[in-house]
Amino acid sequence: QRPEAIALFQRSADAGDPRGMVEVGRACQFGRGRAVNFGDAVLWYRKAADAGNGDGMALLGDMYDGAHGLPRNVDEALRWYRRAVEAHSGLGMNNLGLAYEMAAGVPLDYGEALSWYRKSADAGCPAGMANLGSMYAVAHGVAQDNAEALLWFRKAAEAGDGEGIDWLANMYAEGLAVPKDEAEALRLYRKAADIPYPHALVNLGGMYGTGRGVAKDEAEALRLYRKAVDLGNASGMYHVGLAYALGHGVPKDDREAVSWFKKAAGAGDFGGMDWLGWMNEQGRGVDKADPSEAVRWYRSGADAGYPNSIYNLGRMYENGTGVPTDVNEAIKLYQKAAGLGIKEAKDRLDRIRTAP
Repeated sequence: QRPEAIALFQRSADAGDPRGMVEVGRACQFGRGRAVNFGDAVLWYRKAADAGNGDGMALLGDMYDGAHGLPRNVDEALRWYRRAVEAHSGLGMNNLGLAYEMAAGVPLDYGEALSWYRKSADAGCPAGMANLGSMYAVAHGVAQDNAEALLWFRKAAEAGDGEGIDWLANMYAEGLAVPKDEAEALRLYRKAADIPYPHALVNLGGMYGTGRGVAKDEAEALRLYRKAVDLGNASGMYHVGLAYALGHGVPKDDREAVSWFKKAAGAGDFGGMDWLGWMNEQGRGVDKADPSEAVRWYRSGADAGYPNSIYNLGRMYENGTGVPTDVNEAIKLYQKAAGLGIKEAKDRLDRIRTAP
């Protein structure tokens, strides 16, 4: 982020070096040494991609995927990820893996995601290392192994990767494969936030919002969420919406909450989709309750594997709300949600099974 480094990258880019173009694009995207400007970031990534740079292709795809300076278009994102892979970009391999993990334009496939993350990590890409670690942490396509996850997070963090540092902070915050240490978690979240890694800003906001390792400060939490939003982060949008829905750090305002949840959902955030389902089901922040619209949003989250949405879609089938009553379908959804850790789903299954 040093001004002299940014100036050096700019001179390199202006001289036609694709690597300089990529770094100038990153400076524009993340506000390093200049104001955040997604449009300029897209311009520089496209120049790098047109010059045959695989990382430029991968980053241009990411701008389409995250709706950063471009209308969200997961098909176009995938096209660029695949071109990046053909150019032997480890970042392209990572981003293609992420598409499979998040069901972004391709069917959900943890095995395929794991394979691409491993290829990316083997190619020396820190983002691939971090995401490979995350698969072990959350048991996506592989047995849960926090020690293995920690190993990959440390490798990514040592390479200066914001996601790796952020995940390492998570391990300390929860005491996974390391002694629980909220002070160390806070230090690492701040380090990643300073890069800036957008999701670390969200997690740091969570520490302030709940008073973990630091005095509770909902206003500071909201400031951090908004900073993540300024970087185009969908989770930041979701958390700003949640602040308005719950009245945390701002006066409660359901219509403002719905507005933010729509932004988050439009950028691919599953929590935003799920809350839009809830707000439409309850008639909060909308003109009137709309069960069919609620089902549509729950289904969007459920199709992407989001546990709360799977559970909520099951409720709608059980109660015949917005869809015809179908207890068998509800049971299938509850079983899936229960397997993903939703206690309420297990409780409903027990109730159905013991009903006369």
